[in-house]
Amino acid sequence: MRRFSATATATFTATILACTNSNLYTATSQPNVANKASFQGDICTEDPLDVDFLVKTLIVSDVTAEMGNDDPQSTRATAIENLLDRYTGENYVYGLVQYGRTARALTAGYADDNALLPPAIDSIRVGTPDSQRSYLEPLRVATTAVQDDILSATPGQRSRTRYVILFVVDGPPSPSLASVWCPANGIMSTNSAQCRTQLAATFCPQIQPAPMDCEAELYPQMVREMRQYALDQGAIDLEFHIVALKDETRMNALLSQMAIAGRGAFVRQQPTQVNLLQIDISTPQAILQRRELVVYNPNAIIKDGVVQPDSDQDGLTDDEEAQFGTDPTLWDTDGDLVGDAIERFVRVPGSTFDPLVPALPTECTLLANPGADSDADGLLDCEEIVLRTEPSLPDSDKDGIPDLVEVRRGGNALVDDALNDTDRDGLPNGDELKSGLDVSSSDAEHELEFGYRYRFFDEGDTQRLEVNPKEPIPGVLVSRVDGGEAGVARFHFVAPGTIAYTNAIDDPTPGPELDVSAGGTFMLDSPTGQRMQIVVTADALPLSDQDIVTQVRQTRRSCFRFDARNITLVETMEVPNGRPGRGWNDIRVYLSQLSEETPKGFGIFTVASVPVRFIAPNRKTPNRAFIDLEQTQFVLIGGGVK
Repeated sequence: MRRFSATATATFTATILACTNSNLYTATSQPNVANKASFQGDICTEDPLDVDFLVKTLIVSDVTAEMGNDDPQSTRATAIENLLDRYTGENYVYGLVQYGRTARALTAGYADDNALLPPAIDSIRVGTPDSQRSYLEPLRVATTAVQDDILSATPGQRSRTRYVILFVVDGPPSPSLASVWCPANGIMSTNSAQCRTQLAATFCPQIQPAPMDCEAELYPQMVREMRQYALDQGAIDLEFHIVALKDETRMNALLSQMAIAGRGAFVRQQPTQVNLLQIDISTPQAILQRRELVVYNPNAIIKDGVVQPDSDQDGLTDDEEAQFGTDPTLWDTDGDLVGDAIERFVRVPGSTFDPLVPALPTECTLLANPGADSDADGLLDCEEIVLRTEPSLPDSDKDGIPDLVEVRRGGNALVDDALNDTDRDGLPNGDELKSGLDVSSSDAEHELEFGYRYRFFDEGDTQRLEVNPKEPIPGVLVSRVDGGEAGVARFHFVAPGTIAYTNAIDDPTPGPELDVSAGGTFMLDSPTGQRMQIVVTADALPLSDQDIVTQVRQTRRSCFRFDARNITLVETMEVPNGRPGRGWNDIRVYLSQLSEETPKGFGIFTVASVPVRFIAPNRKTPNRAFIDLEQTQFVLIGGGVK
């Protein structure tokens, strides 16, 4: 609930009594005020199977002599090949592990080169002469593979990665863990209390009281810990699936608990009919949910109760730049890759930070490209190193508010301080940042006049067909798929601008051709009755003919309707290399999303950028009360897999 100071409450009361403020916003009316912008839209979260997300699948296969006898035709190897053929592309990565008495990673974790996969599959096809089967060793190898991969990735990459383990097993552990470990440690009676006590102390110390059957508790616990580690480190999810090739009581009990611990499926098959496609690795168990929606006008800053222009969006008002001698139309006056406001913020006596003196900070000299913006959040990597924020994450402190907004509005981008009240004005920092106010100065009395207003209406989880990737041909964005089923889509483009498609797998004949050379929105028809709405950008169309085959798949998203009001506009200066003319406000609408499995994890961010022009006193473009935002305007940002 929003908190008001006494001053704000008095202001509100006086305004209501006067009844003369035409700028008042209510739930049923929306005035079109020249220096105010408002937005609305029906928006959904991202699909975790989009092209910018990774699915890393580790196939852990039984290769004991028993497996070889039960599967003489090596259908297990063929099943792996079929899985790789079905789920292919740059966002699918695989690793292979084989196990018997011991376990071996055949691809040294996850294969960074697909050429490593065929020899690994051949090794699984051949198998081993092992008569013993360990569950402990393959779980250890799988855990190491996941942990090593996570540690080698940036936080931004982890935030877009989902891990899948496929555990293929043809029998129970043989011999049992107790019968192997206890004699090796001088305890000859494997059924003794001493064996049970020592086994529990070694393998199940975290389980209290000590379990009667440590082995039955150990394997599910290892799966739980592997999954929790991935979630704690920011991965979207980790799923542990079981493919059981025997129907044996102890085996079923162990494996079913492992699948439950890993939030995965337990599938029973015949060893001569192994089919990994029964587990759909493309369908995530968890979907992304809305965390925060934040509107940000980088061109407007409240100072002393007045909204002032910041033409170059560097965090200093134009008046402040005139006072300091910096250029109000250049975010980095001295050109040293650190913005003017940041240099003033971090400067201390004896430092090299001065917005008028070019000097690449020492912290940035080790960066391969200090001028890059790896997470596309508006802060250069050099600036993030100076500020100690994470260059691969738009939101370093995981509070749902982008680093850029916190840095520009006086927040702390390193610590989740959303509930704090730094300026002691009665408004929590998070509310101030979302409302367009300043965290570092008391402005509660201006909250009613300048604070942004949000409303949300949840529409629940939605399943629908979508094309992946959304832009199968340059300049052609598929915004909607109507009818038909998941499968493939074959697009036929003829330069300079006709397009047709079909979703019939066995018939390459496309539907009616459309002339899209002028750009715009069109409906494409397949001979089977499926329709696609496409948005065409004429200037981006390819210059040569193209035939593209892509996926049509079922997606799951969390959807909602929103409106955001009372965003104040300012008249800015014309900025070099910017839009021609003065008055432009480059408003951004950020949507932060989290997996429902990781409510405190790294956020996924999309952003819609909307230019709105204001020329005092009363010219606004576009001149309407609400600006409608479409799903296609929201672009995924952050340190992803590319």
